[in-house]
Amino acid sequence: MNAIGIDIGATKIKGVVANSRGRILIKREILTKANRKKNEILNDIVSIIDFLKREFQKKHLNIKGVGVGVPGIIKSGKLIFGGGTLTQLAGLDLAKSIKKETGLKVFMENDSKCFTLAESYFGAGKYYNRVAGVIWGTGIGSGFVDKEAKIAKSVEIGHLIVETNIKSEPKDACGARGCVENLASGKNIVRR
Repeated sequence: MNAIGIDIGATKIKGVVANSRGRILIKREILTKANRKKNEILNDIVSIIDFLKREFQKKHLNIKGVGVGVPGIIKSGKLIFGGGTLTQLAGLDLAKSIKKETGLKVFMENDSKCFTLAESYFGAGKYYNRVAGVIWGTGIGSGFVDKEAKIAKSVEIGHLIVETNIKSEPKDACGARGCVENLASGKNIVRR
């Protein structure tokens, strides 16, 4: 089985075609330019999927579907909270929009959960039953996988308050000052 994987980050949108063993067969990457309108970002996501689909079909092979990882909280394919990095996508039924444009089945989940699942089955955690993963970049997120219990969760560690009395920082996208992402994410380190 071959599928397309899309990782939507605040800095880059990465796309791959991978097989069921986790081997990457084709890849493509573009800058997100995260301050744009949601339809512009959606068009770029669709263009990456179309490119990967065309390149793979040249080999006379089929794509089973698309898995999309995006920062934030997802409910029924809709981004409820865009983390601190892609707030303009909140409220967009991204899975439905991608399916409509590409004709492929779409599965969408939190990017930290996707990352941790991939590492637990194909990467550094493949020999372990319980795996935790942390994404530390433009935003900060984490995931947890317990293979025996068949549990995979994202954990919004980036929005945990660690400095309660800070007044000098601007509010984060979560509405707080002093959360982990507000103090230690790449974009906020650069800002300071």
